[in-house]
Amino acid sequence: MDRKRIRKKALMNWVLFSLTVSAMVALIIGCSDRWEMIAAMEIPGVYGATGATNPDYINDSNADGTRNEGTGQTEGTEDDASDIAGKGITSLQHTDTIGQADTADLSHDFAQDTEQDTKASDSEDKTNTNTEQSNDSTEDTQTVWDAVPQPAFGMLSGREIDPDRPMIALSFDDGPYPPVTEELISFLTEYEARATFFVVGYNAVKYESTILEAYQNGFEIGNHTQSHASLKGLSKAGLHDEVDAINELLNSYGVMGNLYLRPPYGEHDASMDTNLNVPMITWSVDSQDWLSRDADTIEERIIGKCKDGDIVLMHDIYPSTLEAVKNIVPELIEEGFQLVTISEMFDAKGIEAEAGVCYNSAK
Repeated sequence: MDRKRIRKKALMNWVLFSLTVSAMVALIIGCSDRWEMIAAMEIPGVYGATGATNPDYINDSNADGTRNEGTGQTEGTEDDASDIAGKGITSLQHTDTIGQADTADLSHDFAQDTEQDTKASDSEDKTNTNTEQSNDSTEDTQTVWDAVPQPAFGMLSGREIDPDRPMIALSFDDGPYPPVTEELISFLTEYEARATFFVVGYNAVKYESTILEAYQNGFEIGNHTQSHASLKGLSKAGLHDEVDAINELLNSYGVMGNLYLRPPYGEHDASMDTNLNVPMITWSVDSQDWLSRDADTIEERIIGKCKDGDIVLMHDIYPSTLEAVKNIVPELIEEGFQLVTISEMFDAKGIEAEAGVCYNSAK
């Protein structure tokens, strides 16, 4: 599928989603005695103030680094994101704007996105202009990676990593969300640190420039599926619908190759191992930033808990996570850790990731 068709299909899917959400908002606003439900209903999967369901959480890893099996954890009394029926960009489990933004701003954002996407779909001239601009961006991004032999899976930018020094891979899921993601990129770059961003389809289609900013600055981009639906129990066709569409979209932005997959909620089963021709990446240290939304608590769950080869899970959709990272990164560097991408860590430790295998660390 060529770039123009991929882009057009993604934009049309987003228009349909935005119109659906707008209709839901209008219906809810009519019920004045239930105003507090708007944040949860306006955007499927926005976590309520009294409770939260982690977008990716599965039970903490055991002391030996192995992963406990589970179905996720729910706190509080709000409906969790997994109750939302269906899969695909038009039926999302949570949003990039999870955080403390008020519902009026979110409604405005959706209306603005809908108008912009409709114009992009209807205007052939505008589409052609955007395509030319994107092609120019692709040419720019290729200079970062072209001189470096690329692995079969993942991405290497050619930074020098000392294999004899301890290292940690910070990873961020569910973005990009520009107010958080772009400041993370700038801050980590200042400290000569890099990370891996596992992006989800419904945000990737909106924020190409943020993805390219990360890519151009040597950050790794990973695949977090098109709709953030659990992949467990899906047919082979269903698995490829969730994984291939976002991979094609990301490669239309720049030549990113075969991206690592982070399965939503950290869940995987035998069908995924057999039918997905890609390595899967979970984590060994869970910040639980989705639950606490508190920088100090996030910091406590990471500092003193990390060892050489660990993969840390965070989400680049919460301002509290950004605040925590600004304290965590200097402390980890002071402790002697190199902060690297997952591909950099695997390469430094001589790990050749295999398709159909799930990795939670480089130990």
